[in-house]
Amino acid sequence: MNRSFGQSLSHFFAGHIKGGVLKPLPSDIIISLIFGPCMELTRQYFSGHSGTPLDKAAGILSEAVWRALSTDRG
Repeated sequence: MNRSFGQSLSHFFAGHIKGGVLKPLPSDIIISLIFGPCMELTRQYFSGHSGTPLDKAAGILSEAVWRALSTDRG
């Protein structure tokens, strides 16, 4: 299942890289940029160390990930 999911993501990313929407980064880096922050926030949340409300954290993290991946400079 993980292999199939990874291949689907790689294909998805490749199309958006080719279309100029995403920076031309390796898929393992893209996946790390997307899932790493989410996994760390989840770890902190369930260990009781996260003070940021989840809806606010989701907005902050999604914006940061988009800035890291997007070719849009605006």
